[in-house]
Amino acid sequence: MNSGHNLNISSPVNGKLCYVDSLLNVNFSLDNTDSLKYVSVSFQGVKYYDTSKTVSYNFNILVNGNELDSSFLTVSATYISGDTIDISEDYKTLFVRTNYPVVDFKVDNDFYYLIKKSVNYP
Repeated sequence: MNSGHNLNISSPVNGKLCYVDSLLNVNFSLDNTDSLKYVSVSFQGVKYYDTSKTVSYNFNILVNGNELDSSFLTVSATYISGDTIDISEDYKTLFVRTNYPVVDFKVDNDFYYLIKKSVNYP
């Protein structure tokens, strides 16, 4: 949803390769900060928030090895003025790769019930 506020991710570019355990540098800008409440960056299921009011932002995010292949990087800015909420968004598709080739891959026959939306078993 974009209601007149412009948000632009300048880095990384769409299709960028990201490697596990590396830092992903996310740069984005807003056209204005009037009535801005917060910005959020979402990557690999984790959301990062910032409530400072500035036109340029820089986030450094550790790339997780739990989700390989394509991942969405989504940045949004939430504006609240009176009883109106405006959300401006931009996104990029990134590709997460391992640093080294897989040497061994083991699968056991155990079956576990996972809680909804969980991705691992303790």
